[in-house]
Amino acid sequence: MLKVTTAAVDQFKAVLSQANKEGAYIRIYISGMGWSGPNLGLALEESFEEQDQRREIDGVSFIYEEKIAPYVNDKIIDYITGPQSGFQIKRDGPDPGCGSCSSC
Repeated sequence: MLKVTTAAVDQFKAVLSQANKEGAYIRIYISGMGWSGPNLGLALEESFEEQDQRREIDGVSFIYEEKIAPYVNDKIIDYITGPQSGFQIKRDGPDPGCGSCSSC
């Protein structure tokens, strides 16, 4: 199941408020492929499609295409502060890797 840290929820709310889009959704989408599967990205959306999955977590609404649900459901979204502050989407649990490290 998708998890979102308190830091990320707070930052999403701040971004939505600053953009004057409190009723908008946070879309999770596949932004590319990596060694251990798809990389996910985030975007603001004003509306959703009929086939979208919708989840509300602590007052923030997330949407994603039903077909990518297996890739979203094992993720944690966090907000990292520091020199390179930003949202981070990571796997909830150990990274399975590509499985071919012995041949690297």
